[in-house]
Parts: sequence; C-alpha cells; structure tokens
Amino acid sequence: RHAISPAHVPKRQMSVEPSTPPMYRDHNVVVYPSHVELLAYWFPIARKRNIKNEEVTRVLHGKAKWNAAKTWGSGLDFCTSRTPIWWHWDGLRIREGSPAVIFETSDTKWRHGCTPRGGEQAVIELLAVLRKTLPKSVEFVEYT
Repeated sequence: RHAISPAHVPKRQMSVEPSTPPMYRDHNVVVYPSHVELLAYWFPIARKRNIKNEEVTRVLHGKAKWNAAKTWGSGLDFCTSRTPIWWHWDGLRIREGSPAVIFETSDTKWRHGCTPRGGEQAVIELLAVLRKTLPKSVEFVEYT
C-alpha cells in the first residue's frame, strides 16, 4: 500500500476554523490568511496539500513549460531539475502553456505547481491575494 508521491514531503493536514472564510477560492486552489491549499494534490488519493504562509520563499508565475507540466504529479523536469515541480490534479490543464503558479518552500526540495481555474485572469487575482497574505520577504518572479 504505497502512494506514489514525493516520499520526503510531509503529508500533514492543518485544521482551519470553519468560520475563517477563504480569501481566494477556485476549483484547484484555496487561500486562507494562514496557508494555501492545493486541492487534489497527493497521488493517487487526491488529498489536498497545505502550505503554510511562512514556508513560502518564492512564487513563480507564468506559462507551464512542456518539460514540467503534467496532468498530475511530476513532469520530465523530475529528471533534469534539482527542484522538480509536483502538480496537483487538473484534468483540464494543457500540457504546455497553461497559466500557472508555482510555490517554492523552505521545507522541501519539491516545488508545488497549480493552475488556477480561469486562466490568466485567475492567476492575476490569485497573485493579488498572495501578495497580501504571504510574508513580505516572499519573492514574486516570472516563470521563464
């Protein structure tokens, strides 16, 4: 009984007060004042991945690359990158060119990728919320 997912990434759940409304929500990502939830993250059981705000060091944004994008899991960059991207499940993600947001964190070598539902406008809205909620030390960088 082994889940195929990055073994060194902790599978922890954070409790969220039901009364705490999200600051941003779509089908793939939810932002709370204390953390970001990437929905349908862990393969193959589709549990969410919570990223505490203080763990985020950089946020990359731009178009998903052909060697990194995948419907779920890690793309070909797993073989070529020291910090591969693990993508949440998104059956609508196009393998290349989908507007994406990628979180780099202090607690893992994996980067965490998501494609907000709604294309480029959703990414603009998500980034605006993240700039308000994440620590001021977090870098926002174009993904090239």
